[in-house]
Amino acid sequence: MLVLDDDSSQRELIRSYLQDEFEIVTCASADVALGELTRRPVDLVLCDIYMPGTDGLCFHRQLSARGAHELLPFIFMTGVEDEKLQGVAVSLGIDDLLLKPLRKRALRTTIHRVLARHRVVRERLADDLATQLADTLRPRLPPRLGSFAVTLHAIGHDNLDIVVHRREPSGGMLLLGRIHSRAAHSAAALQAAYLAGLAAQLSLGGDAATLVEILRAQLWSDCVLGGQQIDLLLALTGRDGRLDLAGSGATGWARVGDGDGKLNGLRETHGTTLRPAPGERIVLCLAEPDDTAFDPSLSCEQLANELLGAGRSTLVILEALGGA
Repeated sequence: MLVLDDDSSQRELIRSYLQDEFEIVTCASADVALGELTRRPVDLVLCDIYMPGTDGLCFHRQLSARGAHELLPFIFMTGVEDEKLQGVAVSLGIDDLLLKPLRKRALRTTIHRVLARHRVVRERLADDLATQLADTLRPRLPPRLGSFAVTLHAIGHDNLDIVVHRREPSGGMLLLGRIHSRAAHSAAALQAAYLAGLAAQLSLGGDAATLVEILRAQLWSDCVLGGQQIDLLLALTGRDGRLDLAGSGATGWARVGDGDGKLNGLRETHGTTLRPAPGERIVLCLAEPDDTAFDPSLSCEQLANELLGAGRSTLVILEALGGA
């Protein structure tokens, strides 16, 4: 907490009131305070209004002009009961104004209330940012990738899984990904957006298993995502009706309307090549394969609801159209 007051006795009084709970930085002038704010993070500013040189009102305006301190909690204090002055102070968008002489209990109560309110504001802003980032990770897939139609695309897992696609002359590429992040929702959204950007730059060439290994090696050594557990499912859709699959982590695929109604796992370095008949549908899913069977005769929508409801996340259903 930064305390700005030209009166040394006031600075020491405030320190004595708060030092058992907060780390206190005291400043006698606005210039010194601005320097302190440049050198260290501060959670709240407690500032006197009447000071020689740059007064508290001018100091607040200077601080507001700095983008990094625009939302910094700010409390004015003054020994002058001037309604006009108080109106000017409030119009600056401060969090509170305290009259001197300061009372310990009132000071601590005000500080806790202001910090709690700002904590709620920061959490809401972070959630809004995470929601906006999640929307960017949920692009509309094209109706066709190679010789496959995109029948359904559903996303779960707090909407932070990534979906990256690319259409090439030889077919198409589809990548599903998830970071098992312990970060806060907004930070996890930033990590997911970063992963999507890296995946979008993947140079195509070779089979799906080779490309997954290349991407895994790149992620493992990455300064942001290195060491994170990441699930990846890569599908290459050729124009000849071929579907080349590879995955890392909890990923799986299944046939709709055929097979045993179970998810088949995709493991590291082991790819799977399918040549589904025209009209056959293939489920691609970020999921841990298990022995739980689903009814293969379900519609795409029913299947999506069943898989997502069972804890699976982010699935795409492709329908074979036949080779070009």
